[in-house]
Amino acid sequence: MSGNRRAPVLAAVTWAYVAWSLLPVVAAVVGSLHPESTSMLGLDAYRFAWRGETRQAFFQSVRLAILTVAVAVPLGTSLGLALAHLRHGPWRVVELGLLVLVALPHTVLAVMLFYVFVFLVPSRFTTPTQLLGHVTIALPFVALIVLIRLWYLDPAYEEQAADLGAPPLSATSRVIVPLCFPAMIVAATVAFTLSFNEIPISAYLCIPNECRTIPVMLSGRAIGTVPPPALAISALATLISVGTLVLAILAVRGLRGRSAQIAR
Repeated sequence: MSGNRRAPVLAAVTWAYVAWSLLPVVAAVVGSLHPESTSMLGLDAYRFAWRGETRQAFFQSVRLAILTVAVAVPLGTSLGLALAHLRHGPWRVVELGLLVLVALPHTVLAVMLFYVFVFLVPSRFTTPTQLLGHVTIALPFVALIVLIRLWYLDPAYEEQAADLGAPPLSATSRVIVPLCFPAMIVAATVAFTLSFNEIPISAYLCIPNECRTIPVMLSGRAIGTVPPPALAISALATLISVGTLVLAILAVRGLRGRSAQIAR
């Protein structure tokens, strides 16, 4: 009975949180469509926001996010597979290192990477340098997501593949990896979102304006009234993040049935 009485309270708290989370998004969309200087609704803020420098920043954010996924997901998946099969001493240190990278504030990591690329490995602060920084923050998340998925897989799948004559590499690529596809999709979504929304590393590892990203551009605004173009940029960035999440959910649902068939 107590559980039934608590359910409405939990539901109310949950929906209140969802409403509060969506309130800034709705306010940004309304503000971008209804400038204070006029009572007419329009897309002028979006047309103004999609000009030269802003469009370039959008493309840079999306390009960095896609490249981060392309690099971090294969490397992180391989690392997760290794950690799942190698549980002795030195690999425990690797697991601890991944957790430290996840917990490390991005501003601190950005300062450390800036020092590395200035004094230890002199580099130009352009897109490749930014990409290295984004992969650095995304790879631990990918590896841990895949590793957690592997912890919940029945070891019998791999043992049965070996009993049927499959070599270790074939058992991994044809049995284990397909079962990890949903986790890999989730990891790719997390990597994309981390890269697309990253501010400190994108700012520290970029000197020319050509590699500025949308979050860096928005964070550089002075505190005060927010013009409609800035609200339009925020709404478009939110649309990209939500669209990525929706695609990931659809992909995971599509792969769930396939994984169930493989498990049988």
